[in-house]
Formats: sequence, structure tokens, C-alpha cells
Amino acid sequence: MQPTGHQIRITGVKSTILSVPFAAPTFWPYGRWDGVTVVVVEVATDAGITGIGESSCFQSPAQAFKSFIDAAGRLLVGESPFDTERLLSKLKGHGGWVFAPHFASYALGGLDMALWDIIGKAANQPLYRLLGGRFRSGAECSKYLHHDSPEAMAAEAAAAVAGGYRTLYFKYTDIPHLRTAVKAVRAAVGDEPVIWVDFNQTLSPGFAVQYLREMEPHGLSIAEQPVAASNLEGMAYVKNAVSARVLSHESSWSLPDVLNVIKRGAADIISVEPRMTWGILAVKKAAAAAEAAGLPVTMHSSAELGIAQAAYLHIIASTPNFILANQCMYDWFAADIISGGKLKFDGPMLTVPEGPGIGVELDREAVERYHANYRKVGTYAITGSGDAPKGAADSSDAPDAAVPMWPAY
Repeated sequence: MQPTGHQIRITGVKSTILSVPFAAPTFWPYGRWDGVTVVVVEVATDAGITGIGESSCFQSPAQAFKSFIDAAGRLLVGESPFDTERLLSKLKGHGGWVFAPHFASYALGGLDMALWDIIGKAANQPLYRLLGGRFRSGAECSKYLHHDSPEAMAAEAAAAVAGGYRTLYFKYTDIPHLRTAVKAVRAAVGDEPVIWVDFNQTLSPGFAVQYLREMEPHGLSIAEQPVAASNLEGMAYVKNAVSARVLSHESSWSLPDVLNVIKRGAADIISVEPRMTWGILAVKKAAAAAEAAGLPVTMHSSAELGIAQAAYLHIIASTPNFILANQCMYDWFAADIISGGKLKFDGPMLTVPEGPGIGVELDREAVERYHANYRKVGTYAITGSGDAPKGAADSSDAPDAAVPMWPAY
């Protein structure tokens, strides 16, 4: 007889660092980005159920994330995987990591994901059914336009719209390039598609208002995090002065942050992500707070592989106010680490998996291959300056237009 939920106990945690390259490098305000480095987390139980999760290593070295996961994982042995709230609170306090919330939440994200995978497998239900049931069948994704000449970005945008995409997302690099790129993309796609630009905190409030007003005739629809995350008064000033909708991301990394953004009237849209917001249930709480304030939410992307991407689909499918396209970088990968290959797009749509738990399993050969790649190239850091002993990407490889002008005044 299989143990019931309260009888299941965690017996061990295994972590493996993988470096998975993108099909092609991309650029953003802080340099060149060649791939992702993640820690795959496997949580074993005495019921023979193993949950899997994916922690993102946004900084170098990845070993720091693995070491924390291994130390935190030892605190889970003997615990019930169903006690997610208590376990996350326990782990937050481990070693004082509550005082380093951004690092800790990225590391703990994979552990939390694995616990929910166990819960779903133990119940023999897809995760979305345990998070409120299916509100929608999956997620609409935005199309990320890679940094290139405005003409090339316009051509990529036109092809995406022809393929069904309704939201086009790209990064700020510098104002002259962005000014030309927005105009070129809008001319290529017409009036309907949403143009969403992520500024990653790079503008002052006054300059943001000046620039966004200049772009109003060209339909820049969403301005993500135009000013510093801590400057909620500046965010509110921009929001109230321009026609573009202001999206909060770095300002809403935690549940208290989301509350403060809402209280200050600092955004029209809230961006959330389990590996930033302290777990899957925390995202549901943040979305509920936004819903109470009449605000939509959208899922942030840190270039997820199949485990995390599938987990995100369960959240989106079960939460009412994910009514907009979601940031998505999953199409950047030529291959994945899950059995059966990559999740399949239908135009801009990804469908929530129906298997128990998160609904995906590891491809062991792929895990071994990308672990070997990590040992060869080191960490793919988001700043283009990883810990590889040789051949590491360098932000100096970026074109002139990708050199950050931060902040712009």
C-alpha cells in the first residue's frame, strides 16, 4: 500500500549543475548572454517518488548555488514534502539567507518546484489541479526579438506576427538604437501587435517620460521597469505621465515588494516568477494581491529549460489574472533536458502538461551531456563574464549598440 501524503518523508536531495547553450547568443544592457546554467534538483522520498526542480544560476560561480541547495536540502530529510509553507520558512532562516533574498530565492526555487512535483505525483494529478484547477489551457508567450539592426528586428517581428504572435518583446540597449528599432518594428507589423520594451532599470524618471512620450505615435505599448527598482515614486510618476502601460519586474521580486508596488500605484502590470518570489505558492499569493487591486500579472522569464517552463505553465493555467502574453525565452534553446524533447509551441501558445506533478521527466543522457558541458565551459552568466577557464563569452564581444548606457538621463 502506497503511503498517504502525511506519511511520505524526504530521504535525500541530489543536485547537478548543467550549462545549456542558446541556439545563438543574445545581448542586453549588461552584455552578451550565451546560455543558461542551472542546478537540477532531485528530491527523493521513502514512497519511491522523486520530484524534480530547476534552480537558475544567474550569477557566477554556479557552485555557490549548488552548495546552498545541498546545505538546505539536508534540512529537508525526514520532512513531509507536503509541508511547503513551513519548509520554505525553515529554509529561509537557514544560515540567515532571509537577508540575501535574491540569491536564496533563485537557489530555493528548484527545491520548492521539486516538492510540488512530489505532491502532484503522490496525488496522481497534474499540478494545476492542486493550484485551483484549470482556468486556461496554457500560456500565450511574447516573441523575444534579439538585438540586431532595426531592419533585422523588424523582419523578425513581421515573421513572428505572421506566425500568430501578438506581443513582441525586446530589450533596451541604447536610446538611439531603440528609437529606430521601435519605429521599424511598428512599421513592419502594423497597429495591432503589442510592442513591449524591457528597460531593466536603466532610465531616470524624467528621461523615461520624455522618451516614452516621444514613442507614443509609434505605439510602444508596455514599458517594463523603466527606472530603478527602489524608486517606486519614480515608477508612479512615469506611469501617470505616459500612455504606455508600466510593468513592474525588479520592483516586484518578492511578495512584500508586490504589495508596495500596489500601495504606491507604481505599475499597471505586475511581473512574477517562482524563483524570484519565493516559490510557487508565493506567486499565487502575489497574483491574488494584484487581482484584488484590479491588476493583471505576467510571468517573467530567466530563460527556463523544460522543468521550470512546465511548472510555470501550471501556475499560468490555474491563475485568473494571467491575461496577457508572458515573457518567454524557451525558443532560444535548440534542445532540452526533458524526456521526449522540448515542449511544443502552437504559434505563441504553450500547453500545460497533463502528467502527474509538473508533468515532465528528466532525459538522463541530456543531463549527463550538459553537466559535461558545464565542466568544460563553466557558468553561462547573464553579464557575459562567467567562470569558464577558457572560451568564456565576454561582453566586449557585443556590438557597440549593446554597450550599456546606464542610466540614461
